[in-house]
Amino acid sequence: MARVAIGNCEPDSRRSVGEAAVAKLTDPKALERVAIDGKGLSVAGYAQRRLPEPLDPALLARMALEAKDALVRESAIGKVTDQPVLVKAALTDKESGPRRAAVAQLTDQMALSQVLLEDKNDGVRLAALPQVTDPAVLAKVALTDTNGKL
Repeated sequence: MARVAIGNCEPDSRRSVGEAAVAKLTDPKALERVAIDGKGLSVAGYAQRRLPEPLDPALLARMALEAKDALVRESAIGKVTDQPVLVKAALTDKESGPRRAAVAQLTDQMALSQVLLEDKNDGVRLAALPQVTDPAVLAKVALTDTNGKL
């Protein structure tokens, strides 16, 4: 069933097949596999929501860093408390949504400063700005921001 769900994530006309497969899954390991390897919120997100709570921190970390669907990663990041996982997501995720979600929970000033100074997405940088406390970093941003959004 997990293979059916993963294989029927897209296109739209086959989503109901993937969702139906997820609905029949009862094994938590199979649901984990679909949540991480599935694409599309209707299948991967559904599998993620069907996982029994509370989620293991190691599973949350895997979903936050490895899930193929950006919204599944973002959702998992919202539940992660492990700062190294949040740092990695904030600095390496290819999508801005998960990076923004990670920045919102970061306390690591070095990572926040790096995001503020280096991230290409204004929304991610704006999320980091209020959390950065280093006056030198804030001064550098004030002097170098060329787009006027920060």
